[in-house]
Amino acid sequence: MNQKKSNIILYLILIFAIIGLLSSVYLTNLHYKTESTDTICDINTKVSCTNLAQSKYSNFAGIPIAILGILGYLSFLALTTALFFNPKNSLLKKSLFTLASIAAVFTFYLIFVEFNIGIFCLGCLVSQISTVAILILSYALYKSTIHK
Repeated sequence: MNQKKSNIILYLILIFAIIGLLSSVYLTNLHYKTESTDTICDINTKVSCTNLAQSKYSNFAGIPIAILGILGYLSFLALTTALFFNPKNSLLKKSLFTLASIAAVFTFYLIFVEFNIGIFCLGCLVSQISTVAILILSYALYKSTIHK
């Protein structure tokens, strides 16, 4: 893969990581929100970011899932930025793809939970799409290093 294509992929990963980060910050705010006001993604009781973000399912190992999202997206940003400065570093590419793979597995688990409890979250959907996009893009980068 030439450097121009690699840079386009890196820029796309940055964009999706920023979108995912903003979504996670928004969901973290909802998780800790104490006043009862509807938000833009509260359509009804079944499609509601607030209902999901404040449910017992919004924590994993005692940590709000949205905070895990913030940490994950910050890690994507750090690894992607490092790749701009060291574009041929195969360890960074492998690390980015590994993190994206772990995040995608966790994302699919969270989608299963949403279907299981019957509450869907548009803010979560934004994060889920961002994670899957980062997985696909990071695979393209990683694949370019293993096929040399």
